[in-house]
Amino acid sequence: MLKTILAIAGALVFILLIWYSGPQAIWNAATQANPFLLLAALACLALITLLKGLRLHALLKHSGSIARREALAVFSFGQLANQGITTALGEVAKGALLKKVHGFSFSKSMGVILVERGYDFLFTVFFAAIALAALRPDSLPFLGAALAIVFFGVAAAAFAPGNWFSFLKRWKKVYESASKFRQGIKSLQPKTLAYALAFSAAAWLFEGLGNQLIFSALGIQLPILTVLGITSAGLIVGFATAIPGGIGSREATLVLLYAAAGVSAPAVIAQALLYRIGMTGVSLASYAAAGKK
Repeated sequence: MLKTILAIAGALVFILLIWYSGPQAIWNAATQANPFLLLAALACLALITLLKGLRLHALLKHSGSIARREALAVFSFGQLANQGITTALGEVAKGALLKKVHGFSFSKSMGVILVERGYDFLFTVFFAAIALAALRPDSLPFLGAALAIVFFGVAAAAFAPGNWFSFLKRWKKVYESASKFRQGIKSLQPKTLAYALAFSAAAWLFEGLGNQLIFSALGIQLPILTVLGITSAGLIVGFATAIPGGIGSREATLVLLYAAAGVSAPAVIAQALLYRIGMTGVSLASYAAAGKK
C-alpha cells in the first residue's frame, strides 16, 4: 500500500513539475536538441551499461560460472527493473534471476550485488558533495566531515568485527543487508575489488559525460563535475524517497540544484526525460542482445 502511495505521489510531483516548467517549452527544448550530440550521449549510456555489466561479471566469478554476456544480461535486467520499481526491489529481482537461471546462491548473489551498490553509493556521495561544495563553498568543512564519516562507515561495515553491528538486529532488513554486504566483501580477493573499482570509476566518468552531452544537445554548456555532482544528488534523493524509479523526487532535486547553476526548469526536465528514455532504451536493447542464445 505504501509503495503504491509513493508511486502515485512521485508521478504527481513529476506531472506538477512538467506543468510548472511548461509542457510546450519542454517539448520545444527536446525536439530542437542536436541529434548528433544525443547519439554521442546514447553511446555513453551504452558504455555505462557495458562497464557495469563487466563489473558484475568480475564480482561474480568467485561464486560460480557465468559468461560476460550473461552477466551483462543480468545487469541490464536489473537496470531496466530499477526504472519502474524501487532500487531495492530491482536488486532483489537481479539476485533472483542469478539463482533461477544461472544457479548462483541467492544469499551470495545478494552479497555481490550489495558490494556493487556500495561502490555506486560511494561514488554518488563523493560527486554529490563536490557539486554542493561548488554551489555552497561555505559548506565545505561540513561536507568534508560528512564524506569522512561515510567512507569510514562503509569501511567499518566491510571489515570491522561483526559484534560491532549487533545493535542493528532490531532493524531486521538493515542487519540482513549489512551481513550480506560483509559476506560479499570478505569473499572477494583484493584484485577483484580493484577491478570493480576501476570499472565503477570509468562508468561514473561516462555517467557525467552522457548527462553533459544531453545538456550540450539542448544548447547548455556545463562543467562535467557540476553535472555529475547534481546528477548524483538527484540519485540520492530518488533512492532515499523509495519512490519507484525515483520519479518526481529526482527531477525536483535536479530542478532546484540546476537553478542555482543558472539552468531553466524546462531545460532540466527535458534533459531528465531524454536521459530516462535513453537509459530505458539502452537497457532493453542490452538485455535483448546479451540474453539472446
